[in-house]
Amino acid sequence: KLKLVFCMKVIIFGAGGIGSVVAGCLSHQRGLDVTLVDPWFEHILAIQTKGLTVRFATGAELTCHHLTAVHFKDMQALEFEAFDMGFIAVNGYDTDWASICLARFIKHSGALCCFQNGINDDRVAAVVGEERTIGVIMTISAAVYEPGVALRTDLNPHAFRVGELDGRDSPRARSLAAMLESVGPSDVTTDLWGQRWSKLMLNTMNNALAGLTGWKTAYCRMHHDTQRIGIQLAAEAVRVARAHGKKVDSVLGLKADDLLAAAEGRYVKAAQRQLSEIAATAGGESRPSFGQDVLKGRRTEINELNGYVSRKGREKGVSTPFCDRVVALVNELGVGFEPSPKHIEPLVAMLPAETVPFRIALVGAGYFAQYHIEAWLRCSRDCRDCELVAICDSDAEKARDSAERYACSGALWTGETHR
Repeated sequence: KLKLVFCMKVIIFGAGGIGSVVAGCLSHQRGLDVTLVDPWFEHILAIQTKGLTVRFATGAELTCHHLTAVHFKDMQALEFEAFDMGFIAVNGYDTDWASICLARFIKHSGALCCFQNGINDDRVAAVVGEERTIGVIMTISAAVYEPGVALRTDLNPHAFRVGELDGRDSPRARSLAAMLESVGPSDVTTDLWGQRWSKLMLNTMNNALAGLTGWKTAYCRMHHDTQRIGIQLAAEAVRVARAHGKKVDSVLGLKADDLLAAAEGRYVKAAQRQLSEIAATAGGESRPSFGQDVLKGRRTEINELNGYVSRKGREKGVSTPFCDRVVALVNELGVGFEPSPKHIEPLVAMLPAETVPFRIALVGAGYFAQYHIEAWLRCSRDCRDCELVAICDSDAEKARDSAERYACSGALWTGETHR
């Protein structure tokens, strides 16, 4: 893998969480010359004087001294066409000017890599051409809250997926994926656009809600109200993507079809279980970039995330009421608003009535009953919205023992069925 990226000069535009974590990890890879550019003066100065510290959710720490940090105003001193690869790691609304700025520093044989949330690859390609553009889908989370220190806040087993805009499985894509292995497990996709929409589904359902409420990623994925709103937001993204002919895959184990079914009132528990499971991989301190922007009083990416889904939905006549409303809420609050759970109350009011679980009572707590009980509990846990509410037997002790063993809310014996 090192041979694939030997003697490569890389420039990263944007030293926020993702840009800083990636820069720090890449700077430790032999054969890479890494330059990090950002307008945050204190952060750049700290890296120049003390190096960059990268801390991981696992407790590990990396100190990076072999890294060139440049303030945005000093970019004019950099050599034109000196870099083999440029990473655009700024918010989506800065994509156009960042691409124009960075393009002059990339070799004609090099490429610009779209390293962002949302779907901005076509905007980069409009500046440098499709042949000089490559996309990367991120499944890591990161943050910078103090100068010179970057945090990787997630525990996700997968880090990046690299793809060419035309779907080729190219040596360039493989080389970039190999380079990014120093950050975390990475691979190549031949369906960049489908993968972009899959990641947008995840961003759409969580980022804005975390920003509005002020909650961290894991809590937002586990709270009952944000789970239900998130399911509706994600389902709208899936419907719009499919209307545009894009395939939406599962992301971090979250299945598009399960979210669609849950939005329609079917298999809700399965979708909520998936959300709770991926919440565990988010890390206790993880916040989406949207939430970080709100806390820092910065402009958010609402128009590039949920707003993108709404715009693309209108193109195909697909209704997106939840995305439309969350975009309106964030834009009405403006830049620098104070997060509060009260901000999502209009979205809670839009939710459909919750479905009542299918209630099951099992008659007979003998030897074979265990297989019936386990099957129903598995069904309740994995797919259908059903609940085992009572176990009945002529032997009261058997009924009670079975109810306690399987955490069933009721135990009856035949002499009590009149209840």
